Amino acid sequence: MTRSKRVEALLVLGGLRAAEHALRPVLDTPAFRVSPLVHSVTEVGALATRVGGRADPTARKIRGAVTDSGGDTVMRELTT
Repeated sequence: MTRSKRVEALLVLGGLRAAEHALRPVLDTPAFRVSPLVHSVTEVGALATRVGGRADPTARKIRGAVTDSGGDTVMRELTT
């Protein structure tokens, strides 16, 4: 979960490209389906939107990576 917090920190600092790069190992982790990590990665997707806006290409790539990993779907299933 430390890696996903690093991604969040990079986003808060406005480093969309660095956050995109740092997100890849998080999504490639076999333990990604663990609930706290899924929640954290889902937050990363939302934060990318707030920092970069919906139109920013890097923010869209980050949100797409989160969606492709299934983070959004898994989080919805865990919370319903």
